[in-house]
Amino acid sequence: RRRNVAGATTAARAEVPRAVQAITKIDFYAKVKEDCVQKSQVGGAVTMVVSFLLVVLFFHELRAFLTTDFDDQFTVDTRLDQHMQFGLDISFPSLRCVQVSVDCVDSGGGSQTDAVGSMGKFPLDADGQELPEQEPKAGECQSCFAADDEEHRCCNTCEELKRAYAKRGLQYIEVLRVAPQCKDAVGCRIRGMFETVKLSGNVHIALGGSTVKSRGKTAPSFTADELEEGFNTSHLINAVSFGQDIPGFESPLDGTAKIVKHGVYLFSYRIKLVPTVFTDISGNHRYTHQYSAAESSAGMMVRGGHLMGLPGVFFNYDFSPFMILRQEKTKRLSAFLTSICAIVGGAFSLASIFEMVLRNWRSLF
Repeated sequence: RRRNVAGATTAARAEVPRAVQAITKIDFYAKVKEDCVQKSQVGGAVTMVVSFLLVVLFFHELRAFLTTDFDDQFTVDTRLDQHMQFGLDISFPSLRCVQVSVDCVDSGGGSQTDAVGSMGKFPLDADGQELPEQEPKAGECQSCFAADDEEHRCCNTCEELKRAYAKRGLQYIEVLRVAPQCKDAVGCRIRGMFETVKLSGNVHIALGGSTVKSRGKTAPSFTADELEEGFNTSHLINAVSFGQDIPGFESPLDGTAKIVKHGVYLFSYRIKLVPTVFTDISGNHRYTHQYSAAESSAGMMVRGGHLMGLPGVFFNYDFSPFMILRQEKTKRLSAFLTSICAIVGGAFSLASIFEMVLRNWRSLF
């Protein structure tokens, strides 16, 4: 029995080299003995260059792998009941906050007047800096000037002074320049956001307040004399948006500045909105609008006591019937590894050819 076991063990050991020999026969990467390897200065220089290029290309591919891509698709917009968020940040260096009204009118007859939604008016000084909120001191009672009557004894803020003058039908533009409640605030910054229905319309900043007329139309309530006193529509658009903020989206009107040296002007921005649904890597959806804009301006003259147009700043917007579906994507790990392998293999292959050419060329001289 022991002889049979020993014979079996010897046979098993003999089988191992045969298996190794079989694997060795299919080796595509034949080895060269160290004694036959010849190293040269050309080969060393090529190796250094290739190593540097490999490092550069590796980090380039790594950066591309970590950067997100976007996939855009077009479809017909069927979200007719969707609301739109309109955000605006605009500065008027030569208009007081009591002089302007922010109104919104849509084609369906809806209207919102006088700093709608979360829109706020912030007074600016002569340097364009925001002034702190004006709070009357306890027991303070400042004059209402020509509007002083039984109802209006104290006008401690510029807004109260304007309402007192408007209540009595008096022009208030001139008194704003001398009243201590108003003289420091020479400009106005309008900033905020409000929501409106998804219909074409306009948002405008005009002189004075607005009154709602038939079919939702608004008309400004001011006189030609008030315009002659001064209504300078010079402005700077700090930011404007039509929906949620999306990374990578640009707002063409941001930073637009218009200066009026004399006269009364109307500035009109015609905006074409493209509804966009953005889906991030986590699958969250955000609804917004990309847009293109064209601008125009015209002087509004007063002739014969009649105004030839409505001065102010108008944002007229309309919607495209198409929608963009943008999805945020990352590159797959398999694609990154495949690219790295291709770079390494190609670099070594080209390096071998280049080294051989240089070595043969050098041997000729």
